[in-house]
Amino acid sequence: MNDGEVLDVTLTKVADPASPADEFSGPTGGNRLVATQFRIANTGSAQYEDAIDNDVELVDSAGQTYDPTFSEVSAGQPFAADTRVNPGDSRLGFVAFEVPHDADIATVQFVPDSGIADDTAQWTMPSESHSQSKPPSSSSSSPEISAPADVVQEYFDAINAGDYQRAWDLGGKNLDSSYSHFVAGFADTVQDTVTITSTDGNVVSMTLDAEQSDGSTKTFEGTYTVEDGVITDANVH
Repeated sequence: MNDGEVLDVTLTKVADPASPADEFSGPTGGNRLVATQFRIANTGSAQYEDAIDNDVELVDSAGQTYDPTFSEVSAGQPFAADTRVNPGDSRLGFVAFEVPHDADIATVQFVPDSGIADDTAQWTMPSESHSQSKPPSSSSSSPEISAPADVVQEYFDAINAGDYQRAWDLGGKNLDSSYSHFVAGFADTVQDTVTITSTDGNVVSMTLDAEQSDGSTKTFEGTYTVEDGVITDANVH
């Protein structure tokens, strides 16, 4: 809306369904939480100031739109109520929604300046992207083992959700000598954003942005080796 305002907006993650952060953030009966994480990078020459929650909207396959909720999710931190981004800086945060349990989210939209700017960013979601929230059908077959890249993603999703026991079972036990030491290693980490760059057999290459509690971000890259649905080795620096 103003001269010098230019943003690069990346939808980095969709948690569907998302777990509430506390007992006060759960959805009402018949609904579920959906959380969208964005990285807002100021690539212009002027400071950008906005209430990011006002910029985002979900649209389901029937064309119904949904505005954000005030609920907080365990997947990560929300944006500040008034987010300011200086040129060259970026901000990472979640925007949460409450939608009907059977709603199939089709698109995510982002319109800057509290939804009144001319530019619209839109991402298309996979069909029935929330299928993991539905009760599993009964089957007598053996459970499928997740693909290596999915295991690595599940590992970091568990860490972001604070489910360190799940992360330990997915391979943390092979990367650290003790559970308590493993958990302590994330004490200063607010959010891990992992990007899978390639997979070669059971070796998964990735980059990782680890947002710290002091506002800084540490960047890592390397590989994880996955066998039978569990991370067995890592070479990350």
